[in-house]
Amino acid sequence: MTGKLRVAVIFGGRSAEHEISLQSAASVIAALDPARFEVVPLAITRQGHWLPPGESLALLPAGALASSHALAPVSGPAAGLLALDGAGPSADRLAVDVVFPVLHGPWGEDGTVQGLLELCDLPYVGSGVLGSALGMDKAVQKDLLSRHGLPVVDYLLLTRRFRAAAVASGTFAVTVLVPFAAMPRASRLYWLGGLFLNPKRLGNVHYVGNQSLYGALLRLLGSAAAARPYQLLADVLIGLGGLALATWAYRRGQEMAGVLVCALTGLLVSPVSWSHHWVWIAPMLVALTDFATRPPSLAAAVRWRRRCWLCAAAAAVVFSGLIWAVPSPAVQGYVMTVPQQLIGDLYVLAGLAGLGVIAALMVSARRGDQRLVMPAVARDGGEPLEPGLAAQP
Repeated sequence: MTGKLRVAVIFGGRSAEHEISLQSAASVIAALDPARFEVVPLAITRQGHWLPPGESLALLPAGALASSHALAPVSGPAAGLLALDGAGPSADRLAVDVVFPVLHGPWGEDGTVQGLLELCDLPYVGSGVLGSALGMDKAVQKDLLSRHGLPVVDYLLLTRRFRAAAVASGTFAVTVLVPFAAMPRASRLYWLGGLFLNPKRLGNVHYVGNQSLYGALLRLLGSAAAARPYQLLADVLIGLGGLALATWAYRRGQEMAGVLVCALTGLLVSPVSWSHHWVWIAPMLVALTDFATRPPSLAAAVRWRRRCWLCAAAAAVVFSGLIWAVPSPAVQGYVMTVPQQLIGDLYVLAGLAGLGVIAALMVSARRGDQRLVMPAVARDGGEPLEPGLAAQP
């Protein structure tokens, strides 16, 4: 035994963010002090195969690690990791103190690998099975937070729900202050040392999987220096406009519209919005289907239905995976062609279009002295609002 803590770093995986996981693993390995930790890299291919030593190292950038072991998880009385060599499993189990999963997206970030490690009685870094699953499934996560009075704070303030805003703000403050008290040095480094505001630590933000305004501008202009001024302007305009639209929708009795607008706005202005963060397309499709089958009392009801079905079909096509048809910029300086830009930024364009459509519907409903019909939500324990009616003009 070397006396060092042996850390197995799992990376790669079957998701579309395989390449980002490789870069993240290289960053994690570089940050581990070799005087204190012995790193054991464990690569998973896009097909889900767990690789032997040489192949695992080959996926990492050159010089990331000098030597390694490759492992496979094994359950049973002597649960742990089974050492592999080129010919297959050996007779010896290799002791590992802790596992560090650096997997992104499905089949790794969603609780699946965490469950495997728990079945094998292997300690690991990060959230558990439930926390990982909730963190990955944004729709379920939002529903859970809403049930406990923890929606978006700015939205709560603008809609005058001050008590809920205070609860959300207080909860956030506790989650920040408690770590400061327990780990002051690490907390200062994260919040004040540049880590929190540095999107580069997440991997290649030029990657096509980053479907945010910042990612789109990086792919359009080729560098952070060129994109930054436009990003700040776009974030301010979209952020303020989205909050104003969400507030207007809520005050007209359409809380579902307000929540969806908040979701779209957050996805657009965040520096990094990976493709799976756009899971909000699911409730949007449900809302569009509801509109198409239960239209408002407008004169052109048939036209309304057709438009809703058309929007739902267009959204389904846009979010079917078309963005992966274009090559992803691997390094700064690479500028995509116009067709590549349009296809590679489909989620961003769809998000902007979605905000525009909701705004247009709200304006149209106001002009016709109608109310946009969305599944109305009861407020403060009261009776649900009738479809087509608003709480206040």
